[in-house]
Amino acid sequence: MIHFLDNKDEKLMQFIKNGPYISYVDLPAQTTEEGIVVPASRQKKDPQYYIDTEKQKVLIDKKALTYMLIAIPNELFNIIDSCRSRKELWDELEKEMLGSEKSVQTRMNQCISSYEGFWTRETELVTLSYNRFNVILNDLRRYPS
Repeated sequence: MIHFLDNKDEKLMQFIKNGPYISYVDLPAQTTEEGIVVPASRQKKDPQYYIDTEKQKVLIDKKALTYMLIAIPNELFNIIDSCRSRKELWDELEKEMLGSEKSVQTRMNQCISSYEGFWTRETELVTLSYNRFNVILNDLRRYPS
């Protein structure tokens, strides 16, 4: 899916990992006529007041969500159909594909054990040893360090 999204637009994966774009308005502290101090706050900006760059970011958000839904196999679609944002969808997909943190840790430990215990068999050709070792290295690369 990452390759599919990168081919559509290079910015999509960056937007997916950062979460949905939400624009805010910073309101300064104010004092009412009665002398009550209202502290400074930050409020979500109404989309009708977005400037062009904010509209572009929202459009990229929508595009990313659409492309992700297109690229998902039918058996996973029902699981993630209720996700509202692309970040939520991405996190749910990641959890579904990788499994829980415990299962990921178990698989990573198995890969590390295979790497540490690797040895070439006596009658094995160098190319076969290389291929086996390459498989172990590729498995290790799938997990963050």
